[in-house]
Amino acid sequence: MGAASLERVKIYTVVDNDSYKEGFKSDWGLSFYLECEKEGLIKKLLMDVSGSPNIFFSNINAFNIDIKAVKTIFISHWHWDHAGALLKVVKDLSNVTIYAPTHNKEVEGELRKLSAEVISCDTPLTISDGIYSTGKLSNKVEEHSLVLNVKDKGLVILVGCSHPGIINIVKKAVEVTGVNRIYGIMGGLHISETKEGKEVANFLKEIGINFISPIHCTGEKARRAIGEVLGEGRILVNGSGRVISI
Repeated sequence: MGAASLERVKIYTVVDNDSYKEGFKSDWGLSFYLECEKEGLIKKLLMDVSGSPNIFFSNINAFNIDIKAVKTIFISHWHWDHAGALLKVVKDLSNVTIYAPTHNKEVEGELRKLSAEVISCDTPLTISDGIYSTGKLSNKVEEHSLVLNVKDKGLVILVGCSHPGIINIVKKAVEVTGVNRIYGIMGGLHISETKEGKEVANFLKEIGINFISPIHCTGEKARRAIGEVLGEGRILVNGSGRVISI
């Protein structure tokens, strides 16, 4: 796969377990809205849509995001807290393409009735220039991660729950893109204990990561351990309502 790059990326945390800003609701789940710029064109996409349509749309409206401009939805895995609101979201869109790690025949049938195209990312895939899927990792919980290659920065990896393990995901992102500089990671790490946090943080420190935003299913003990190893300056506090420009 080639390593085309994006010039700028803007990431909106639409839904997280915690709220970052007043006026935004929290819920057990995850959703990001992204604006990825290349050569003056901006690609707008969603990564995961959380489990509650009401909270998703409340926060989308609080951001004043034009959801109808979204043509791409990336679903990290089919658990309800990441994909539960999908049918309600797609009803508001037209000509949308959904990238998922594996088939979900029941949901896909309903999506096709709404004229949505569903692409199964069993293997790594280029979604568009500078935007990649790692492809499905792990057969226990089939999940893929979204990889952005940002010019002069490196890879920004957005993860749903990291069921395959964040270290495995990072290694796969490097393999898929051929880019070995990891600029940042955002999303759920699916670890809870101090020991797990230190193991992940030591790996990330060794590869020279600039920032990490461990949210959603990342336990507090693990978060603290990551901060202790990497330094709090590399921990990006996040939650519903946060906007990050890269």
